[in-house]
Parts: sequence; C-alpha cells; structure tokens
Amino acid sequence: MADLYGRAPLLHFSNILSTVASFLSAVSPNVGILLIGRVLMGVAGCVPTTIGGSVVADLIPAEKRGTLMSLWACGPLLGSVVGPIIGGYISFDIGWRWALRMECILCGLSILAGFMIFQETHGPTVIRKIKSNSLYSQRHNVMPDKTGSQQARWEDIRKAIVRSVILQTTSPVVIIASIYTSTAFTFMYFTITTFPILFGNEYGFNEAQIGLTYIGQGLGFASGQLAGPALDWYIKQQRAKNGHSRPKDRLPAIVPGCLLIAIGLLWYGWSAQARLHWVMPIIGSGLSAAGITVVFAGIQTYLIDAFTAYAASVIAANVTVRSIFGTVMPLGAPPLYARFGYGWGNSMLALIALGLIPVVAILYHYEKLWKMLNPRGQPSWTHPKEVVDC
Repeated sequence: MADLYGRAPLLHFSNILSTVASFLSAVSPNVGILLIGRVLMGVAGCVPTTIGGSVVADLIPAEKRGTLMSLWACGPLLGSVVGPIIGGYISFDIGWRWALRMECILCGLSILAGFMIFQETHGPTVIRKIKSNSLYSQRHNVMPDKTGSQQARWEDIRKAIVRSVILQTTSPVVIIASIYTSTAFTFMYFTITTFPILFGNEYGFNEAQIGLTYIGQGLGFASGQLAGPALDWYIKQQRAKNGHSRPKDRLPAIVPGCLLIAIGLLWYGWSAQARLHWVMPIIGSGLSAAGITVVFAGIQTYLIDAFTAYAASVIAANVTVRSIFGTVMPLGAPPLYARFGYGWGNSMLALIALGLIPVVAILYHYEKLWKMLNPRGQPSWTHPKEVVDC
C-alpha cells in the first residue's frame, strides 16, 4: 500500500492504531482482550518496521544510505532493550498496566509528532498530488490527473499486495537475504528469552534488575552504528575504483557481523554455564548485538539498493519471514538450553552463525551463478521483470 498511496497515510494509521491497541491492552479485563490488544499492536508496529527503510531510500542517495540505514535499523533493535528496562521498573513498582499506559501515552505523542513533522516522501505519490492540484492545472494548462477506472485501480492494488509474496517466494536474492536476517533475528530473541531465567534464577535478580541486564545489548546495538559509515566508505571506494557501485558492494561488511555474533554467543553461553560474574554474560550479549546490527544494516541496505523502486515491497517480504522466524524459533530456546546447557547450546548457535558466512559469497557472486544456471538468459542483480510486474 505504501507503493500505491505513499508512506505518510500508513505511518499516521500506525500511530493511531498503536494508541488504540495499547489503550485496549491497558484496560483489558481478561487475558483474551489483552491478547487482542497485543495482536493489534503487532499489526500497527509492523508498519514503520516495513516502510521505514523505504523512507530512507526515498530521501537519501546510495552513497549516504548505509549510515542512515544503520541508524534506522538500530531503532527497532533498541526497542527490545529500552522496553524491558522501563517496563521492568514500572511493572515492579506500580504494576504492569502502567507499562501499557505509558505505551498509550507515547503512541499518542507520536500521533501529534507525525502530523506536525512528517511529510510524504514517496516520489510518485508527491507528483500525483501535485498534478491533481487545481492551481497547478490552471498554471500549466493541463487537466487534473484523475484517470484510471475502478477496475484498473483494483488491479494496481492486487499487484502491489501480491508483489511482496512473489518476491519472497520466487526471487533467490530475497529468499537468501530473508533467511539471513531471520537467523540473526532468531539469535537476538534466543538471548533475550534466556535473560529472565538466567539472571532471575541463577543470579537472583529481581524484575527491575533483570531489565537492566538488557543494557549490554543496547550498547552493542549502538556500537553497531559504526557499520553504516563503513558501508558508505566502501561504496565510495568502489565508485572511485570502478566508476560505479553495485548493490553487492554492501555485502562484505556482513562477514565481520557474523563473526561478532558467533563470538558473542560463545562468550554469553560459556560464561553463563560457568556462573562467572554477571557482567560477563552481559558483555557477550553486547558483542552478539553489535554483530546483529551490522548484519541488519548490510542486508537491508543491499536489498534497498537492488530494489529501490520497490523498497517497501522487498522490505515487507523480508520482515514477514523474519517475524515468523522470530516468533517460532525462540520457542525452542528453553528445551535447547535444558538439554545442552548454555555453553553447548550457544555453541550450536555460533556454528550456525559461522555457517552463514558462505551465504554472503553466494549473494556476492549471484550474477556469475545466474549466468551458469541460465547461459542464454540475461543476468539480473534483482529479479526478472515479470516478477516486478507480477
């Protein structure tokens, strides 16, 4: 819908629905109503997560996009840190309903800020609004742009909705990139889900103190911002060297991110297994968080550079797969650690992180692989034209 009607209406809708959902959760009389409120919050929260990257693509040229994308990616990641810290103290002191009331207040402020500050960034939508302006029509002696039958409009909507599904099921680039970011997302939630058990049962922390243990991840996510300038620096180097840059030039920076994830998982797991001082597992979680930020920034910038015209659709495809992984896979964390312990359990996750490094090579040499598999076909960095046109 963002590719059809622009970014602003959806972001305003997201803020309004978030306020309604958090209010419904705060006043819920039973668990059923609370779950409905949280589902609505998920529906509202997916909007900025999905089209935030496309707003960056609308505004920022490719040579500066890495820095802004890493900053934007840090926002949702930091939410998983700031939320438990604030919510932990609020719930511990005055009850969990006040945590939801605070959400409602913040979402209400977001409505005001959104309408006051945010302007439409989607180029085709801006041009369409300008052409439909009667004053513009009079000055340029053209008729307002009101063409298109109802059937044609519904066909455009169908294509826009189906495009994300087609991209995540038929484009090898999108499939591989989605699995990559989904795995990093899973690692983050594997760590997060163990904090209450590890620090509550083993280290004797109370609810408020458990919230503070997320600070390590927060510092890791913040330090991962260094990946953005590195991405832009490499793009400029490639342009100076070859006269142009390619989307795949974003990929080499992902390898250090994978290594950081593996090191952080091993550090976290074995320090928790050995019951070392509580700061040691927190340091490990920070290292893996820094690696996750690097992977997120690299993959999402790569996808936006490759699918700039359909940035919202390709990020939607990526977020859908990532969210499914992030929901289902962490359910296996308790039985994994119960059977193998934190040390060997995280060692298995670290091996998976290292095993994903060759996937970067597959994405980087995708053009050569395309030529090998389709010797008579036209190699494409993004996808065949029929996929875009649905």
